[in-house]
Amino acid sequence: MSLRRACALMQVSPAGYYAWRRRGPSRRDEENTDLSARVKSLHKATKGRYGIRRLTAHLAREGRRHSERRIRRLARELGLVCVHPRSGPKTTVPGQEREGLVDFIGRDFVPDNPGEVLYTDITYVPTGEGWVYVVLFTDGCSRRIVSWEASRTMDTAFVLRALDRALADLAARPGQVIVHSDRGSQYTSKAFRDRCFAAGAIPSVGRTGSCFDNAQAESTNATLKKELINLQKWKDLDEVHLALFEFIEADYNRNRIQKTLGYLTPEEFENQGRINFTRAA
Repeated sequence: MSLRRACALMQVSPAGYYAWRRRGPSRRDEENTDLSARVKSLHKATKGRYGIRRLTAHLAREGRRHSERRIRRLARELGLVCVHPRSGPKTTVPGQEREGLVDFIGRDFVPDNPGEVLYTDITYVPTGEGWVYVVLFTDGCSRRIVSWEASRTMDTAFVLRALDRALADLAARPGQVIVHSDRGSQYTSKAFRDRCFAAGAIPSVGRTGSCFDNAQAESTNATLKKELINLQKWKDLDEVHLALFEFIEADYNRNRIQKTLGYLTPEEFENQGRINFTRAA
């Protein structure tokens, strides 16, 4: 088909067609090309862990303020997909009911300042050598993972090692910090509670069978599984340990911005001191 015939069918003039060809990309197209390149590099740098909302917030930190709708459209055109969580089997083993188990949190999950509440829970990683268990201690205010431990056995000893490091990191005065958990056997054990009391910490547990009473710890575990554990098959404990160190110490605490912290990282939040932020519902 001739150009003149094609222009007639499209109801445009040949002169207009040639003018359009000489015009080149518009300013908006050039902006989209540059923005798409940045979105793609940021998606790669965060290993696909950022969704549209967090991508938009991170770009705003760089002075590039755009709507979520625009970022979503460009990400879709690039074929970028955020990682998603998968459900798995239950691993918590309830401990025997003991006297003196008290919930000092009562679902008031966010304390006023860092260093007042530690949330802890155990999650798991399937490997070629069997299960690897991971315990996290997370600050209830700043969301910083204060300490962690990985082990082939889900016993009280590996939880105590992480507890000791968490309490040493906070260096809290007696009675200043609450350590909140579910009623797993490791946390209701005499050894765990005695270690808390000896360090001046107050052990706290949620109600039996209610995951919502330890929702913040569950949320941190979900992030860990969504953004790291569920993304590949793991060989052994050493491989898991190395990946955890990189994710927690390099990415999560220092580089991963969070909406509830005003799109700051946990480290930035603690360095800024007490600021206004969105409380958990």
